[in-house]
Amino acid sequence: VYTGRTAAIFDILDGLFREFFLIKYKARDIKTPSIISSNVIKKAGYFETGCQHISFVAPISNDPYILEEFSKISDYSSVNLFKYLKTPKDVLNPAMCLHCYPLFENHTLDEPIKVMTLMGSCFRDESGNLNNSERLNEFKMREVVYFGEEQLLKIIHNELIDFLINFGKFFELNFKLEVSNDIFFNDNAEKQLFSQLITNNKIEFQVYIKDLNKYIACASINKHGSHFSEAFNIKGSTGDFASTMCIGFGLDRLYLALGTGLEKNQLKYLTEKLLRNGV
Repeated sequence: VYTGRTAAIFDILDGLFREFFLIKYKARDIKTPSIISSNVIKKAGYFETGCQHISFVAPISNDPYILEEFSKISDYSSVNLFKYLKTPKDVLNPAMCLHCYPLFENHTLDEPIKVMTLMGSCFRDESGNLNNSERLNEFKMREVVYFGEEQLLKIIHNELIDFLINFGKFFELNFKLEVSNDIFFNDNAEKQLFSQLITNNKIEFQVYIKDLNKYIACASINKHGSHFSEAFNIKGSTGDFASTMCIGFGLDRLYLALGTGLEKNQLKYLTEKLLRNGV
């Protein structure tokens, strides 16, 4: 829970990213819910590549007999709650960008590049890794998603790397950029992991947190190729499947990185200036 000055800094940090991408890339700002259809998750292949993070939304059945029985339970830990729930059809957002692909499903882009930005809550169940500092069950993400020609995305990819470097230098962070890899569970796991390790498909912006005595990933750039455009039949302006790419900023982690040294970097002065101007 963020309150007072902390909440203001959190909003200013998100506003900084939002305004930059609206101005630089003419991104379309969209609003999304915290749940997404399991059909979209399945089509995107997330059940195969990220099933360890997924949390289903399972409402209580509205059958009056089941409701009556449920209302009489005194100890929920001693009963099998599944029999009182509806079959889940939705999941909590595992990633914000997943809301963007259905918006262009079965469409051909009318220009070389399309850019969308969105902010909201993501939910990932990391079990024993949850620690209420850098690993949360619910966390805020600002994401920017690009659709377009592969050559144009390559240029933008380099620009995004420059942005992360300049951001880190401006706020005097102890940071590094690293090629990273995700955990996969499907039959192509070894192939996918090897592909990420020898390419720059996923680049993490990692910041050293003194209180934790380690680097944590606060942002990442992810190139998808035509994975999502083929799944959702999205064609580029040239008629081929569009390439997609996203950059995501973990706002909670960035606040953690910046908040531990507010007296030592420009965020304190930037915040005070913006607050004086009524932002």
